[in-house]
Formats: sequence, structure tokens, C-alpha cells
Amino acid sequence: MSGHPDEGARRLPAFVPWLALGGAICFDGDFPGVFASAAERGLELLLLPSSDWKGISPLHTRQAVFRAVERGFSMVRQVNQGLSVAVDGYGRVYGELDPFTAEERVLRAELPVGRVPTLYARIGDSVGLLSGLVALGWVLQASVRGLVARRRSAVRLAREDDPGPLSVID
Repeated sequence: MSGHPDEGARRLPAFVPWLALGGAICFDGDFPGVFASAAERGLELLLLPSSDWKGISPLHTRQAVFRAVERGFSMVRQVNQGLSVAVDGYGRVYGELDPFTAEERVLRAELPVGRVPTLYARIGDSVGLLSGLVALGWVLQASVRGLVARRRSAVRLAREDDPGPLSVID
């Protein structure tokens, strides 16, 4: 894939007679949009080779697993210098290899492939957007209440300081 991360999504998945197969590399797995249209077209298995380093290894792999779960496809992420994993669309791990702790450097897994319908694939970020709008509404409501309370307090103080009209006693 070249250029913009979403560019490759138009080519995913590649259909073979028995499987909707997709491929991407490393950093592409960090962008949800890369796989959105591929998942809509029935992506069943993603091959995601990568090259990490010890400090980012488990985090980067777990983020890729999250992509597989949110879009509902199985994934094999082979990593040079990092945690390799084979997961299904539910996030169940069928094989894992950490080169920093494993003696054997071969990942073996019997991975079921196929689509898992997910709510996120249907509604996308609308829940997050709605939550953000609700939070913004609460902030605005609290701000307005604070302004109204300050104004009332200022009016009350002004009334207390004002002696009112003077009356003359005969």
C-alpha cells in the first residue's frame, strides 16, 4: 500500500474461491478506516505482517486484535521482533508467539475464519459521537447555570448594598 492509509481499503478483500482474504502491513492496522469498507465487503481473514520492537510489541498487537474484533474478521499478525498472534473475530486467541520469551520461533494455530457481525461495524463511531455531544451539552448546561447563579448573586448583593429610597419623617 502506498500513500494514504485508506488507499488500500479499496482493494481489500481479495476473493479466492473459498475465502475473502485481505492483506495489509504493520501501521495500516492502526487505522479503523482501512478495514471499514473491506469488512462491509465480507473480509473473513486478514494477514497483517509487521515489524515491532520490544517496547511497543504487546500494545501494537493488541491494537490490531481490537481492529479484528470491531470489524468481525479473523486475523493473523506475524511480527518480526514482537508478539505474533492468530485471533478470530471475537478476539479469541488461537495462537501466540512472543520471540522474547519463546524458545520455539514457529507460530502454529488452527484458526476458524469467517465473518462475525458486530454492532460497531453497523453503527461505527456514532455512539462515541453521541456521547461527546451529550457531554458537551452537560458542560454547556453547567456553564449556563453557573452564569445565572453568579448573576443572581450579584443582583442580591447590589440590593443589599442599596439603602433604597430615603423617607423623611415630619
